[in-house]
Amino acid sequence: MKINDWHDFNKFRTNELTTLRFFKDDSSLQEEFPSLATQAYASYYQLSNVRTPFSFETEIEIRIDKKQGHAHVGVNSFYDDFKNFVGLSYYLAVCEVKSPRHRLLRKYHFDYVLAETYRRQPHPIFHLQYAGKLSKRLQDLQIEHEHLDAWLSEPRLFFTPMSLALLVNIVLKEFPNERTEKIIERSDWRKLIIDNENFLLAPYYACCHNFISRPQRTQLFTNEFCYGN
Repeated sequence: MKINDWHDFNKFRTNELTTLRFFKDDSSLQEEFPSLATQAYASYYQLSNVRTPFSFETEIEIRIDKKQGHAHVGVNSFYDDFKNFVGLSYYLAVCEVKSPRHRLLRKYHFDYVLAETYRRQPHPIFHLQYAGKLSKRLQDLQIEHEHLDAWLSEPRLFFTPMSLALLVNIVLKEFPNERTEKIIERSDWRKLIIDNENFLLAPYYACCHNFISRPQRTQLFTNEFCYGN
């Protein structure tokens, strides 16, 4: 079994719509993180149309070493010239709130790219990339980012599958405060994350285990399996 044999885009879309529905309907998120809830509400019904490419971006207010900051998160789907799905890209951008321009401190991409769509060189099907190009939304915000050298795509590091719920959970866990703790320890939030872990991570790790456990295997996990061979 190849690393990307166990999922299709329709399942990804359905899972992400479930997450957006949670974000838009939850009263605590509406109170503690209004931008997240409001933008989820604005996107949910539009993205329910299966002919609409899936994309969503928002920001979450955070504290960075006692300074005011924003964590921008987003997901975009990609299609080839024949309108076939070829990949998903999630990003996390951590910004310090400054005047006159906010400053980008960190930016990561968590990508899912089908093996047959490589443009220049093979790279892991699921990978982590730093820093990656800015989305149009981030460009429009005119965030200071020239110091990051976003033009450099390599290295792409193999990583676990990502989803919108898992990405937001990382933000809430990594930048803790009273507001985030109100969310991440709730039973319904934990169920949302467990559902995403069961949907994405359980089959991923099972697939990895099955490959590594093959008797007398000659292919490398890092060189072949993660790259989709």
